[in-house]
Amino acid sequence: MDRTFIDLFNQRVATSPDKTALLHSVGGNWEPVSWVEFDQLTSQIAYGQMSLRLEPGDRIGLLGGFDMDFLCTKSESEVYDSVLEQGRRFRATARGYALGSGNSIPDYVPVENYLAMIRAAQALRAEEAAQ
Repeated sequence: MDRTFIDLFNQRVATSPDKTALLHSVGGNWEPVSWVEFDQLTSQIAYGQMSLRLEPGDRIGLLGGFDMDFLCTKSESEVYDSVLEQGRRFRATARGYALGSGNSIPDYVPVENYLAMIRAAQALRAEEAAQ
């Protein structure tokens, strides 16, 4: 029987829900994140990506650069426009590109802003495909 990474992850969440899965840097302090909290965070991201109607084989990439303050304090349209502009600049100087926060996406980041970042990446991909 082949087991996937997700099978192993779910098994770990079920058997060690309150144990520390990872340490997350918050304001220079390392805070523990339990397996059940890690599961909740990854589920939120997965549901956000599912809402974008990504299809099997669709690709998105992430790279640090958009900090938490930016993602938390800017409007959805400001995030989208800035990511699109910077993505175009990245793309003009490199063979590939990726966009992201440079950190995990904690639950206090507005979901709309995270999704705006992803939509901008998809728009960049569409622009490239049209060329």
